[in-house]
Amino acid sequence: MASVYLQSAASQAQCFRLTQLHKDKSLKYFPCEDFGTEAVEVVPGQLVKLIGVKTDHASFLSWFRISQVSRHFPRAFWCTGCVQLTSIKGGFAYDALLAVLQQETLQAQPVRLTCFPRKMEQAIGEKLVAGGWFLDPHSYQTVLAVVEVDGQVEWGLYPRHLHYLQQPDEPSRLPAGCSHAVGKLAEAVDAIGWDMSQVKLAVDLGAAPGSWTSFMAKSAKRVLAVDPASMDDSLLALHNVVHLQTRAPEDETRRSGKNVWNAGWVMHLALLGLFGFWPIQDVKERF
Repeated sequence: MASVYLQSAASQAQCFRLTQLHKDKSLKYFPCEDFGTEAVEVVPGQLVKLIGVKTDHASFLSWFRISQVSRHFPRAFWCTGCVQLTSIKGGFAYDALLAVLQQETLQAQPVRLTCFPRKMEQAIGEKLVAGGWFLDPHSYQTVLAVVEVDGQVEWGLYPRHLHYLQQPDEPSRLPAGCSHAVGKLAEAVDAIGWDMSQVKLAVDLGAAPGSWTSFMAKSAKRVLAVDPASMDDSLLALHNVVHLQTRAPEDETRRSGKNVWNAGWVMHLALLGLFGFWPIQDVKERF
């Protein structure tokens, strides 16, 4: 059984939100209780601890990399060991931790040391090097993760391929120019466990520049994007996206109820076209 610490990306609200999403068992934000029996905000606005993680490290990481959680938590510490530090004036002595680590058999070196808080890295690193460890933050084969909260340290040793650290230059999940507010939709879909591959038609009203259309097009059979503004060419090239570049006439919107009928008629024709009852090109030409 392990503990996983997730470090927030500066948004204080995200730590509290994560604990609440984990607590509500009616949601599907986390796959199952094997991914933690409880989520606790151990350092307000900075660090959340997933307690009692039973799944293996590789399975956890496979889920975490593609989950909405990783959008807000760029660092993850996988910990399997625990030791209580001795309190000294101005902080803690690391002798107890170092004594435990020196008993570990390293499978491969160099080692990358990653700590929370970061200020521990120099003090611990110097003592590890003095004890024969070879540390290198770049060309490493093994990771040593160390997390200290109120004098209690949890730590873990694992191979490089199981280390998670979000890179600032990772490619965007969206086409250039698209709003990242799509994360709200993606999070909601994750939370309710909705399988969007079963959706035959998704309609995005007010679609430009296309972030929600991009998200829905990954799973839904067809996506109807309705907006008078232009959209990203990469979205228009998708086989399952239709862009209706239209809106209700401005004079109609000033007449009570008329704009509702107009919009309803537009959607009615569009749906007929998308389901094959009306050629889609004819539908588009009518706008």
